Amino acid sequence: MAGFSFSAEPPSEVSAYFRQKGDRPAFRWSEVWGEEHAYAFTVAKATSADVLGAIRESLQTAIDKGVPYDQWARDLKPLLQAKGWWGEAVEMADPATGEVKPRELGTPRRLRIIYDANLRSARAAGQWERGQRTKAVLPFYLYQLGPSERHRPEHVAKEGVVRPVDDPFWTAWFPPNGWGCKCWLRQITKAEATRRGVTPPFDVPNRTFSRALDDGSTERVTVPQGIDPGWQTNPGLNRAKTLMTNMADRLIASGESAARALMTDFWKGSTPEAFTHLPARTFAPAAIAPARLQKELGTEALLVMVSSDTLKTKLEKHGDGERGLKAADLGRLQAILDDGQLVERTGANAVYAMEMDGGWYQAVVKTSAKGELILASLFPIGARKVRRLGLKK
Repeated sequence: MAGFSFSAEPPSEVSAYFRQKGDRPAFRWSEVWGEEHAYAFTVAKATSADVLGAIRESLQTAIDKGVPYDQWARDLKPLLQAKGWWGEAVEMADPATGEVKPRELGTPRRLRIIYDANLRSARAAGQWERGQRTKAVLPFYLYQLGPSERHRPEHVAKEGVVRPVDDPFWTAWFPPNGWGCKCWLRQITKAEATRRGVTPPFDVPNRTFSRALDDGSTERVTVPQGIDPGWQTNPGLNRAKTLMTNMADRLIASGESAARALMTDFWKGSTPEAFTHLPARTFAPAAIAPARLQKELGTEALLVMVSSDTLKTKLEKHGDGERGLKAADLGRLQAILDDGQLVERTGANAVYAMEMDGGWYQAVVKTSAKGELILASLFPIGARKVRRLGLKK
């Protein structure tokens, strides 16, 4: 009988989500808000980089090695005590107001919150990223309640909701949806979704509250009714956005040769598909600008950028059929700009074409008013257009 083995390690995307965060010391939990949690690790009142770093490192180990809470807390407590960050009523000054009063620092209660919040968010980010890879066969999410003894009424009302993986509903309602929330999603087939019945779109009421800022002031913010303030974002979706917005800096810093390889590999992964579903327009690097393109369009821009909405539109327009455009086809752009034929030059646009893998592709790059290079279009072209453009192999 064939044997089976299963890795005890967590999915790589779960570890990666937490590892890519940067430390963000803060006195109040509300100083780090919404999407910022996708790239900033914070613990309220952990204003020392030393303390924050110790907590972060311990959580990374817990995620990577599957360390249970009791062991994690037992190992971390003496480290925090040695750093003076322990106790239920430790005199501490508010950096914004100067007010000194007893504050709760490290306690068993707080450690439980820190552990649960960070591990659940990391797992949620991993689930969202896996969902982007597998949505072709599992295109729906089913909202389910967790094992808590008591549930928020609004969460109970969401039990059984079935919506497509890329539905805007999951932008906010991707569990966990609050402190201690154990709700979860199950990714299901189209057949099961049909059997259960896909939930029609519905409006979710909002509520407002006062968020404390790091300078001691407050601002009014709005969150969906039933979601705790600060939990109204999708960790995985926000991580995808963070990767996109930070990637340009990484590419420029890595040097041209390494950047080209990074770019090609990046567009072969699952993150580009997720890029098209970001709720707000976001730009990501699509290619390193070759010298001939810079000269042709009169710019010194180092990267060719593409917007999430442009890519989404092109995929919808040119994405059908055997040679339909896929997000991974952005990996072809570098070769097209490096070695393709310049077939048209009009105004701020340059059009290149190249034969690849038995078919022809055309790319249109334009310059913005600021001199940026923007990918306007990329799509496969047929034999008739190849002849009309006079393209030769």
